[in-house]
Amino acid sequence: MKHVLAVLLLTPSLGLADGHLSPDVPSLAKVTGVASNDSLNVRVDPHHSTDIVGTLDHNATGVEVVDHSPDGRWALVNSGEASGWVRNKFLTQTSDAPWHDFETPLACVGTEPFWFFGLSAGASVATFEAIDVAPTAFAVDWTSGLVARPTREIGLGAGNSDAGFSALIEEGACSDGMSDRSFALTLRLFIHQDGATAGYGGCCSLDP
Repeated sequence: MKHVLAVLLLTPSLGLADGHLSPDVPSLAKVTGVASNDSLNVRVDPHHSTDIVGTLDHNATGVEVVDHSPDGRWALVNSGEASGWVRNKFLTQTSDAPWHDFETPLACVGTEPFWFFGLSAGASVATFEAIDVAPTAFAVDWTSGLVARPTREIGLGAGNSDAGFSALIEEGACSDGMSDRSFALTLRLFIHQDGATAGYGGCCSLDP
């Protein structure tokens, strides 16, 4: 178990290699300042003249912000199966708690094969399921930031090499390989079962 964790914590962050995100993401917001008979356009690029890829309802809540434009006027959000940009002035942040406080549950996904990893509010319970793998719930034994970067990467785990998991959640741009959605958190997950370990890589989002 210790050897597995050592390899996990030393693995380079693919998300961060793709490019740093702006601070304070991911975060949750609600749409404000839009007329009740209108909607908020989600655009392909952070400019009002670019194509519309989706819309958000005038009173939409639980909108996950995964990046900001360099000038701070636009926010990158997800709408349906695509991501796009909306004007920041029409969003109001609904929580000041950073993701690593785990006030909001996380939902993580990946492919090859398709799998799901969920983390409850408070990071007390983790669930894992995959094709041909029965859903499994774990009582999380520990969580920890890295000594040098205590809030950019969070490790957590449960159990042992016969039945447990080790994981590292990192801030960084991530693609799930299934959609055009953007994510601000990368997951490296190792499931331990019957003395064997299987590794998975995917993306996480806030799941209000």
